[in-house]
Amino acid sequence: MNEELKYCINCGEKIPKEAEFCPFCGSKQDNSGAAIKEKVPSQILPNSDVTKHKPWFKKAGFWIIAVIILIIIGGAGFAFHTQTSQGAVSSVKENVVSDNTDFGNATVKWNKDYKIIEIDLPKNARVIKDLNGGSISVWNSLVRNAKTESAKLNHKYSHIIVPNPSDKSKELLEVQNGEIKYNVGDDY
Repeated sequence: MNEELKYCINCGEKIPKEAEFCPFCGSKQDNSGAAIKEKVPSQILPNSDVTKHKPWFKKAGFWIIAVIILIIIGGAGFAFHTQTSQGAVSSVKENVVSDNTDFGNATVKWNKDYKIIEIDLPKNARVIKDLNGGSISVWNSLVRNAKTESAKLNHKYSHIIVPNPSDKSKELLEVQNGEIKYNVGDDY
């Protein structure tokens, strides 16, 4: 090192040895000989206690939990909306024509060819006798229940018909997705 130079005690720049003030930063210099003779390179020592902080969305644990939650939600949604034809038939039987007094021994079945639920009413059922006699109060309860049940069912199984017991090629009621497509009771 050049003997005619020293380092500023404030900014570390090389300055003349006899300078009382640093020409770069203006700080007063110690000329007693105890002044720093050499520039000491600064060193940053690693601290093992300090870990790098990652944002919450970059942590693996966050993504694992997020994927698990999405799988659970998706599975629950799938299970909720997946329904079998047999489950739909049971639901219609229980909620639409369960009263044997009004509907006799009505049968409910899934027609896989037409993808519809058929409610077959016996000719001697009270609802048919009343309908033929012009009284539609019991019939209207069947229509209301079929409409409600159709709206609750999965779209795939929501098409419900009631064929005429005297002529199976004609329908007395047709409901799909909770909407009445045809109701013979409207003709009365």
